[in-house]
Amino acid sequence: MKDILVWRDEEVFVTKSIADFQRRTFYIIPRDEPAETLFLLLYRPGTKKAYLSYPMTHTVADEEDVRRKDAFRDRLRGAGMVVFDPISIRDGELLVFLADARRKGESVIAYSKGKTAVTFDIKEAEEVSEDVNDQIVARDYQLIDQSDMIVVYYFLPVMSPGVLSEMTYGFTNKKNVYAVFKGQESPFFRYYSTKIFQDEDALFGYLKEKAAGASAT
Repeated sequence: MKDILVWRDEEVFVTKSIADFQRRTFYIIPRDEPAETLFLLLYRPGTKKAYLSYPMTHTVADEEDVRRKDAFRDRLRGAGMVVFDPISIRDGELLVFLADARRKGESVIAYSKGKTAVTFDIKEAEEVSEDVNDQIVARDYQLIDQSDMIVVYYFLPVMSPGVLSEMTYGFTNKKNVYAVFKGQESPFFRYYSTKIFQDEDALFGYLKEKAAGASAT
């Protein structure tokens, strides 16, 4: 597992270095993203690209919140945007499995999806847990780098350190940060937001108006 993580990290680093040297655009495309994402990046490179930020830890714990987030993401895509959803890469599941195994006192983790089934020692998962966390952060920042904007979908009363970190990173790297948020705003949340909307319709109305203005010029 350690070798796989190192190999993947090196592949991304080397490929990005080659792209930078040749002044070519570089993308990470999660395998679980729809095929339309690759099509648009290849054949319609002018398509607006958005990184979708949301309180992931709280969202994935509730099926209704997941459906709500997915519906919002799909609406963005329906509006003609490429959307990078960080949960499309599921490395974080390993940490969930590890915590569950520890809680149950198990020494082996079993995982299955479709026709694939694997088992591995809990010690192997423990050895790479920090690497997984580090790669999640670095990869999400790369997804922000390859986007034109960050769209924050925030529908919980608690503040998420991850969301605020992504907003800060994007804002300081000259990305527009549009937030759908209804609740008590902290000064930091407002500072790192380009614009805050009370509901989804207000955001989509603004994006449509902005796109119309751009096409008119």
